Amino acid sequence: MKIVEILNDNMGLYAFTIKNLFVGRQGAVDIVNIIPGATIIKLPKKWSWLKDDVFCLFEINGIQFEISELYGDSSEYWIGKSPEGGACPELNLVSEAFKNWKLIKQAKSKFNNYSSRFLATIVIIFTVVILWSNFFGKPISI
Repeated sequence: MKIVEILNDNMGLYAFTIKNLFVGRQGAVDIVNIIPGATIIKLPKKWSWLKDDVFCLFEINGIQFEISELYGDSSEYWIGKSPEGGACPELNLVSEAFKNWKLIKQAKSKFNNYSSRFLATIVIIFTVVILWSNFFGKPISI
């Protein structure tokens, strides 16, 4: 994943942003879960995108970090020390985890639950029915 680094005056990593198009709030939390030594303090709640800009808080070595979506509807997530950012070695661990994340891993993990498989099966059935009626001019009779 591509991250945009925000550097301080000494050219140290102060915070970073990522595009949230393919990640989503739960995906960002999943990435934090793979960071060694990370402890999640706050998880995003259902409908949190309506009211919570800061949707994830986590700690590494006693240093608290946050993931926020400014204005609740932006196309980027800001990730840094809570609450105002700052350089530290732990932030480099966080940025490396986000840099090394691959979209295909996220897609596979989302598809491994039964509800996703069921939904995919329904979509395939409807697609076959629609294609059948378009090619043969009559619906499938059961």
